[in-house]
Amino acid sequence: MFLSRDEPLPETAGAIVVRALWRYRSELAPVTVAAGIVIAAAMLHRSHPGWWPWLLAVTLTDVAALALPVPRRLRQERPILDRPAERAYAAAVSAVAGGWLTAATALGPAAPPLPALGPVLTVGCAVPWWASRRRRAKVRLERTLESWPEIAQAVGLADRRSCRPWWTCGAGGPGSGWPGARPCTT
Repeated sequence: MFLSRDEPLPETAGAIVVRALWRYRSELAPVTVAAGIVIAAAMLHRSHPGWWPWLLAVTLTDVAALALPVPRRLRQERPILDRPAERAYAAAVSAVAGGWLTAATALGPAAPPLPALGPVLTVGCAVPWWASRRRRAKVRLERTLESWPEIAQAVGLADRRSCRPWWTCGAGGPGSGWPGARPCTT
């Protein structure tokens, strides 16, 4: 990255940090969720420390719902968490997060051993997330699409600002051999 004299450094550094956070948002998701849980625990402990039984009930209900198999009809209509391994992972993460939140609400997020246990549990829950092939494939596709302008420029497509869909360029698109097909140019 090049800096000019007219551009202030703090804004540039801030832009670099924001860009890096956005680019690695999938990798940082477990850390972001853990930070949100710590903030929620601090707020709940301060304002409603007696709510821990309700949090425990919600956590147990959530884990039980995730542990049950999904009816076939719902699996076909909504294929979210359709694989047993994904459901087991979601149930385990829900149990860990809900258990830590419940304990931190009752005792306080700074009460031992919660501060030491939080990072260990976060990394333990994050490793399967980071290793997931489905997440990595989605991130790889998103990053390829993000870098398309640079790829297009490198292969000589930089002079085309936009290209219409092939079906608007003629009968079959350029190179199709159909009569009347013409190349897309701007």
